[in-house]
Amino acid sequence: MDDEEFIRAARVLSSDHGLRILRVLSDYQWKIASEVSSHLEIHTSTASKYLVLLHGRGLLDRRPRKTGRRSTFEYHLNRPTVMLELDLSTGREVRPIECWDACLTLFHRFVDAAHELRIPDFDKGIEKLIKKTEEETGLGDLCLFDPKRDITVAKRLARLKLERGQLDNGVSGVKDTSQIIFGLVKSLCIERIGGAPTKKLFKSVLEEVEWEDDRIVIELGLTSTFKRGFSNA
Repeated sequence: MDDEEFIRAARVLSSDHGLRILRVLSDYQWKIASEVSSHLEIHTSTASKYLVLLHGRGLLDRRPRKTGRRSTFEYHLNRPTVMLELDLSTGREVRPIECWDACLTLFHRFVDAAHELRIPDFDKGIEKLIKKTEEETGLGDLCLFDPKRDITVAKRLARLKLERGQLDNGVSGVKDTSQIIFGLVKSLCIERIGGAPTKKLFKSVLEEVEWEDDRIVIELGLTSTFKRGFSNA
């Protein structure tokens, strides 16, 4: 891990619920957020937030589970021990793949949040907007969206495309792509649920990602983009 990854992992583990959730999952049974929340007597949204953070730090596995008519994620502890290794190398610049990872992480969290809010046909709507924008601008791979909402698949594809030279390997290219993508997400959310709920949604996701990925989010210009975009919402 580099400094930022180490700090993010340490933060979530030392938070109010990080280790408690890992303890709940130490029986190696797959659990959804509501099951974890009932064990800890916390709100389901709180459990869901920390499950996403722990998964993002590589401490949990995740897979879809259908609950009635809804589809959600269930989580599983992937190893019995937690080890954090810090790379003490200094002076390292932000790499394009880290920026792609941040863009994809943020996008998939919006998708997860949209499902939690039950925004109608969000997946189909955003895929349609992305495809239309790609056709209109001539740009390809505006977002590597995995239909199964599996962030690991999307990130693996991003790495493969970078290796093949099929993705922009500069930070500025990722920045432009990110701003286009989240502009589309914002417009779709406003259309489906209105300005005020969309503003609240963006604020909650942005606060979570700022807490996790400050340096890269700032590098991509997403903090100012979101705040400026909602100044009149």
